[in-house]
Amino acid sequence: GPSGNPALRLGVGQPIYIDQIIRLQPQQSYTLKLDIRPGGADNTATVHLCHKWQLSSYDCRQETLRLENNRKWQHFERKIDSGVLGADPWYARRPVKLTLQNSSKSAVDFDNVQLLASDGKDLITNGSFTQRLDHWNFTSDNHLAWHVKALPVAVLFDQGLLGLMALGAVVEYHRKRESCDAYPTAPLLIWLARLRVSFDLREYRLDLGDKLLPISEARLFQKLRLVKELRARNGIYAQ
Repeated sequence: GPSGNPALRLGVGQPIYIDQIIRLQPQQSYTLKLDIRPGGADNTATVHLCHKWQLSSYDCRQETLRLENNRKWQHFERKIDSGVLGADPWYARRPVKLTLQNSSKSAVDFDNVQLLASDGKDLITNGSFTQRLDHWNFTSDNHLAWHVKALPVAVLFDQGLLGLMALGAVVEYHRKRESCDAYPTAPLLIWLARLRVSFDLREYRLDLGDKLLPISEARLFQKLRLVKELRARNGIYAQ
């Protein structure tokens, strides 16, 4: 950064948003301060204040900052009115996030980000990035950039080896139970249906983000329901 501390660099390509949750008061004036260094010509950077959970943003206030073409650190100060941000009742309060975005065709560096209330209190934590990306998170309009679609890999990433082992134990238990305990007392049709369910469990993929109900999950539920109906018609119940 301009003071020798680390800085945040946002490259080009698909939009990446760097967010931090903050606590705003509605209908208040705040002062935005930050340093930006452009990486090329015709650069712009955008700072958003929005109600935002992951992807969808509402009630946004934004500042588009046009940068001089000198590849040097430039200081910006802007007044931002919070409007209705932070006005939700306590039981339905949506997160308010400050978001940094590179809106140009070359890399842009950010540093010393501050959002000051009227009493001088800074609402941003680690705005100098001396603690790297602590208190910051990133999202993208393309959800594949920030989550893993394969459930086993996602569990390994989020919960480590112990979480993956626990998931494997649950899946293996249901696979064995659904493929073995009905035979030979159940008719062949029930046994085959339950065996197919066990393979669906084994190959299950998490697909949240594309659809409200993933295709693989819907197929699995349908086959579990089929097994239940077949067992009921034949007078066979769980042991």
